[in-house]
Amino acid sequence: MQVKGPFVFLLILFLIGFSFSKPLSSEVGVLQELQAENLLRIAEEAYKDRKFHKSIEEIKSFLILYPSSKFKNKAYQVLKNNYSRLGRPEKVLEINLYQYSQEPTSNLGLNALFEAGKLYLEVGEEEKAREVFKSICSQSFSRELAEKASLELSEWEILSGSKTEILECGEK
Repeated sequence: MQVKGPFVFLLILFLIGFSFSKPLSSEVGVLQELQAENLLRIAEEAYKDRKFHKSIEEIKSFLILYPSSKFKNKAYQVLKNNYSRLGRPEKVLEINLYQYSQEPTSNLGLNALFEAGKLYLEVGEEEKAREVFKSICSQSFSRELAEKASLELSEWEILSGSKTEILECGEK
């Protein structure tokens, strides 16, 4: 019976410690998001100042330090903008494909895949673009995006004088 007293005392200490750790961890989360936002702001400013390589390095640091930040998608957009300005469509394509692989059924992921299809057309990879647009057409998450994919490919085929069949996916 004497063991009961120290056990209760230790239990009370544990519960007090646990109750204090909860608000502290939420404060740490808020502080991390603030730091993430500040680092992203530095990268955006470097981009605006046309310091694209510096901006890229800041975004890479951001993605390493804050991989689950609520600003992650904005960071990827800034990174894509930098690579676009540097004339590196293959890097933009890589990021779009990565975003799609992370969220294949979300609007963000499907839009990234759509942008990848447009980039494939831009760099002359017509077959890959066709595969991407067909993939978008076959998904059932966004009819609007499926129709945009069909139009994009149709426009390209008309402009390029291609005689291949035009992809129809609006009526599924």
